[in-house]
Amino acid sequence: MSEKKVDMKNKKSTVKSDTKNKKIDMKKRDRIVFITIIAVIIIAIIACFVVLGSGKENNNTDGNTSNGNVQSENNQNEEEILSSGQIDYNNKKNVVIKGKVKENNSKALAQEKEFNGMKVKNIKLKASGGVTNFVATVENTSSTDFKGQKVVIIFKNEDGSEYDKLDSYLGDIKVGDSLEIDATTTSDLSNAYDCEIKLGQ
Repeated sequence: MSEKKVDMKNKKSTVKSDTKNKKIDMKKRDRIVFITIIAVIIIAIIACFVVLGSGKENNNTDGNTSNGNVQSENNQNEEEILSSGQIDYNNKKNVVIKGKVKENNSKALAQEKEFNGMKVKNIKLKASGGVTNFVATVENTSSTDFKGQKVVIIFKNEDGSEYDKLDSYLGDIKVGDSLEIDATTTSDLSNAYDCEIKLGQ
């Protein structure tokens, strides 16, 4: 009987020992699982910051605004846009940079132009503070009143190829009157060599 008691005690201590080992193993496993979950969460947070950070640089939201009678809208593909709200100060073609303002100095762009029998003059193109601003005066020198409608401002390279475009709206202009176009976009258009205005669709 005493042998049975000793065996029973040994069995009980073995069972207790196994249970303790299992509890220790479970605690270790729980810690490993917990650490793994925390590591995955940290990696996911870092990945979100990286993706969101690069998304801001390549984001092409409708950042265009309108002023007066002009509404502007950029129709370029995301890959053609430098970055929304950022100006490329390294591209110095056709511009003079004064502080954080890129001012277009192309003589071709500044020349008086014709649009639908009207004069387009006082053309200025500047980029600053994350936006490009196109300003021009349209004088109705034709014999008929101009009814407000959509127009597109086409910016060109030196070889005549299209650099970019900006859809806008030009309001009513009576014969002999003038109206200023003031179109703004978040794309950096300041390096254009020339431009023309056409009726929109």
